[in-house]
Amino acid sequence: MSVYVQTNLPILLPDAAANINATDTGKVLIIPNLNADRTYTLPAVAAGLHYKFIKTGAAGNIGTVAGPGAGLIKGVVLLGNGNVDVADGNDVSITFTANSLAGDSIDVYCNGTNWTVTGYTQHDTGLAFSA
Repeated sequence: MSVYVQTNLPILLPDAAANINATDTGKVLIIPNLNADRTYTLPAVAAGLHYKFIKTGAAGNIGTVAGPGAGLIKGVVLLGNGNVDVADGNDVSITFTANSLAGDSIDVYCNGTNWTVTGYTQHDTGLAFSA
C-alpha cells in the first residue's frame, strides 16, 4: 500500500515550468492554454505515485512531462489515426505537441523503478515520447 494519500483533486498547472510534487499524487493536473513551451518535471520515482495530465488549451505551444532522469519512462499512447506510439524505456519525456488538442490526456504511474504512461490524443501526432 502506498504511503501517499491519493485524491482526484484537479490542479491547474502554471503557464511556467514547474516541478510536480510527490504530495500531489492522485491529482488531475490541468495543462492550461500555454503562452510558450513548458516543461513539467515529475518527482523522483517512488512506488504508488500517480498523476493524470489533461490538456485544456488550444493547439499551439508544447507541454512536456519529463521524468527526473534518463530511461525512466515506458508506456503507450493511442494516436488519433488509430496508431500507437510506444516508449521503450530509453525515453525521458512525453510531450503534448503543438498539435495536441483540449481533452488529450495521459495517466502516469510509478512502480518505484519506472514511470509508466498510458494516454490518448485526438491528433495523429498530438503526443510523442522523447529520448
